Amino acid sequence: MAFYGKNSELFKVYFPQPYPKIEVFTKDNSKIQCIWGRRSEKEFEGSEIPITGWARIEAIKAGKWHKYNPEKVYILPEKYMEKDKYEKSHWFEPPPDKTLVGLLVEAKKHQKVVYVVTVPAPKKYTHIHHRWPMLTKTFFQDVIFEGW
Repeated sequence: MAFYGKNSELFKVYFPQPYPKIEVFTKDNSKIQCIWGRRSEKEFEGSEIPITGWARIEAIKAGKWHKYNPEKVYILPEKYMEKDKYEKSHWFEPPPDKTLVGLLVEAKKHQKVVYVVTVPAPKKYTHIHHRWPMLTKTFFQDVIFEGW
């Protein structure tokens, strides 16, 4: 993902980086800095959170994430990236009226970790990847996650 920093410079955050930090926004408009996902068992040792950076919407709806007491958050990158089967990077800008959806959990010792929520890829992008970041229509619209 790519974000604008304090100097208005675009900086990129890649999942494989150790402890990649990104900012997310909660439903009450609080800004939280957290780690994007978990790369190995050594990271957040002793925690039971999944080793990945993504959470499938199907798994969320099936209740597989409930034990982590997740919170829906919003990720506002300037760009996000998907790699194709040849490991070629493809960068995308979210539409102006949309933002990425994240799932915030606590690893341990108040360490916040966010997972990017994914859905099946739109047909026009299936040649790049079979999963795609979930986008929501407006910053604080809460339709998909009602009732959990």
